[in-house]
Formats: sequence, C-alpha cells, structure tokens
Amino acid sequence: MPQPSLLLILNDPEEATRLETWLVRRGVHVHPAASGLEGLKLFCLDHFDAVVTDLRLPGLSGSHVAQFVRTFSPSTLIVGLGTLTDGEISSCDHILFKSPRKQTWFERIHALVWHHHADTLSEHDSGRMEIRHAVSS
Repeated sequence: MPQPSLLLILNDPEEATRLETWLVRRGVHVHPAASGLEGLKLFCLDHFDAVVTDLRLPGLSGSHVAQFVRTFSPSTLIVGLGTLTDGEISSCDHILFKSPRKQTWFERIHALVWHHHADTLSEHDSGRMEIRHAVSS
C-alpha cells in the first residue's frame, strides 16, 4: 500500500519536528510548513491525502487554510489543532486539542490519516473494478 501524504502546518518548529519524525517512522510521508501561506503554496504544488494545521497561525490562520483546502479538494482530510473562537466556522473534518501527552494526539492523527487513506484507496479500487466490469461486459 502506498504511503499517505500529509501536509503538516505547525507554528512551533520543535513540535512540528517531533510530530513529523513520529509520523515518518510510522509510514506517513510528511511535508512540513511553518505558516499558513507556506502551507497553501505547498498544497497548490502537490497532492495530499491529509492536512494537519494549527488553527492559530500568525498571518493566514489554520481556519482559512482549511477553508481553502475544502474548496479546492473536498476529499482531503483536514485536522485542525487547537480551539475555535466564538462564531468561527470550521472546514475541518476533525478538531483535536493539543494534549500535554503528545503521544495521545500523535496517535490520533496517525489513526485518522491512515483510516482516511485506506478508505480513499478502497474507493479508487471499487471504481476501477466497476470500469473493468463495464468494459468487459
């Protein structure tokens, strides 16, 4: 099975490095970005199965990143880290709170990414089977 590809947008470089290392060791291809704008530039240049972003980023917020990603790639999994402010609308599929026990939310991100990736591959495979069936009929 191919590796899932993840765009990781965190404003804390040490935290980003720890999460990236943890995910890479578990078979996730990670592309880190230090800001919302840098993340969107990467998003426009490549395909990602998932985007994990801090909701509170300087400049372009994680909420705005999520809205952009949802608009241009509705099937991409979006995980927001942090909390929403009153009246803020989220385009995220999941919102996780950063726990002092990093292992807990690292594991949750890992599970979400791999589950979404497996579902996406399954949908593509069933589509290929339907096409093969239609062609052979």
